[in-house]
Amino acid sequence: MVHGKDGIVFLPRPLSNLKYIKRQNIDEDRWNGLISESVVSIAYAYTWYLDQMCSPWDALILGDYEAVMPLPHKKKYGLNYVYQPRFIQQLGVFSRVQNTELTQQFLAAIPAKFVLAEFFINAHFGLHKSAIPRRNMMLYLDQPYEVLFQQFSKDAKKNLRKTEDVVFKKSDNISASIELYKKVYGSLNQGISDWHYTQLKKACEIAHEKGKLMLTTFWEDDIFLGMGLLLCSGNRMHNFCAAPTEAGRKKDVMHAYINHIIKTHANSSWILDFEGSELDSVAYFFGKFNPVEEPYLHVKTYPILGL
Repeated sequence: MVHGKDGIVFLPRPLSNLKYIKRQNIDEDRWNGLISESVVSIAYAYTWYLDQMCSPWDALILGDYEAVMPLPHKKKYGLNYVYQPRFIQQLGVFSRVQNTELTQQFLAAIPAKFVLAEFFINAHFGLHKSAIPRRNMMLYLDQPYEVLFQQFSKDAKKNLRKTEDVVFKKSDNISASIELYKKVYGSLNQGISDWHYTQLKKACEIAHEKGKLMLTTFWEDDIFLGMGLLLCSGNRMHNFCAAPTEAGRKKDVMHAYINHIIKTHANSSWILDFEGSELDSVAYFFGKFNPVEEPYLHVKTYPILGL
């Protein structure tokens, strides 16, 4: 209990069995098993993905892997801080049991050796006083395709009529797909370096080996129109890396790709996580398919000060 400007504030009780664990001491099987079965299963939190995209990272672990929170960290000017890695939309707490106090308890337990912890977390285990919601769109595919299609916007349906001849093929050419993504969107993401793309390729190759990646290419006759990568965990598909060629852009092929995902996985427990929806133009495009908004959180704390 503390006294704040709004009177008495009751804080969640600290967890005595919540420990800071170095990466090399993490049991990968227990960790990855928890991520797969968590209330919210996010592929970015697997050890093999984190190892590629944000080494070093350590973690907070509750008891015998009852709940976990990965902590990607860096050092600048001799100061340690927790940060948000590239090609990872959100992390946060993961647990098989819903508990809305966990976010505050875990954030309060970040070691004081970190001067700052600023990153994006899921909102499934509670909020935090510093939390700023960020827009994210999800489409639950638990209805027949015909029902889902009727909820598309008129503009989406119009564009789909132009792409009836598009053919979708499974592929394992991860390198070419990421090169296309870099070519199309690289100039818009100046903070993403060649190292990030190289590590992303490695992470996707591991995901493919583990059956966690779906790679699709788009064609019209022998004309290559684009590609899309879905990173999967539990019943969640992350639409995290997709791009059209110039020919595909002119044909509005991304409408056809999203429709292909929906049609292929309709009437199932899959959830399509559109991602990227913080940008108005991207949110407008995804909004054509009638998703629901499920925000994640931007949090900023100062562990060295206990804040």
